[in-house]
Amino acid sequence: NQIIGNGGLSAQRTHEVNVGFNTQLSDVFMFAINGVYKDIRNSSGLQAISSPLLPVGYQIYSDDQYGNDRSIEIIAEKRMSDNYSAKFTYTYQVAKGTSSSATENYSALINADPNSEQAVLPLTPFYFSYDKPHVAQLLLNLNYGRGEGPTLFGTKLFQFFSLATSTEYSSGVPYTATDLRGNQLGAINGAREPDYFQTDLTLTRTIPFQDLLGESFKTLFLDLQLEVTNVFNRTNALYVYAATGQGDNDGQNGLWTSGVEYFNDPTNAHGGQIDEYGRLLYAPQLDLNHDGRVSAAEQQISFTRFRTDSFNRRTQFQIPRRVYMNFTVRF
Repeated sequence: NQIIGNGGLSAQRTHEVNVGFNTQLSDVFMFAINGVYKDIRNSSGLQAISSPLLPVGYQIYSDDQYGNDRSIEIIAEKRMSDNYSAKFTYTYQVAKGTSSSATENYSALINADPNSEQAVLPLTPFYFSYDKPHVAQLLLNLNYGRGEGPTLFGTKLFQFFSLATSTEYSSGVPYTATDLRGNQLGAINGAREPDYFQTDLTLTRTIPFQDLLGESFKTLFLDLQLEVTNVFNRTNALYVYAATGQGDNDGQNGLWTSGVEYFNDPTNAHGGQIDEYGRLLYAPQLDLNHDGRVSAAEQQISFTRFRTDSFNRRTQFQIPRRVYMNFTVRF
């Protein structure tokens, strides 16, 4: 299962065609559309080498992979005027090829049946692992200076206020579904991670020190800022396990299969208690009853706790709504 370097690889070649159109509709409105076609040749991959004369086969880097990336981007923007600005971008993309990375097909090669005549590497392009068909972003900004904004009870309540929001949406990236043993199910990259959607918001109130302390402090400002991330508190999965399609379930039964017990015995009287560096394998944090022995039952309890804690941390999900208060002095 070794990967051997190859000093004879050709350089990767990329041919790209970019066609765009931009127009200024007015002093504040702009519209643009851009199309990109990218052809990728001589990408790095792997090739299996086997022979009756070789006791063990191996893999070597190759330069026979290829792919292409096609996208179209639309941009509409209104620059700041009348106290607000907005920008919308949308990209449609299709990225396909025979290998997303040099070692992507490693597992297929080492697990291939040596007596099979069927090709184990993809002969037709599949979706690259970074392919996102739809990506969109909306930016909105609202800003009121001195004496600006609607009047309420004879007062400009919104002067020196600014509001900025950012909303992003993107399709999930593809992955290859597998069974619980890691065997491929369906097409390569035939399944997709969940879509991503999130809105962030920042509200700022600027207090000029000039209004409080006089003309000599006209260059000093205090910004009071409320920052909210994930405004709608979306907690969808960002990544899923290939065997289940879920972010908090890997499909495994959670059983600890090792039957070896570990003792707090530096003399290694029981055997197999010291690693190759002479360190004791006994871990006191796993010795739940503190009797100097980590039994199989204690290992199972600790392993179950580890799995439960890992899933409860929900590292594969969007971070819930967070609220920050920021204070900034500008001069």
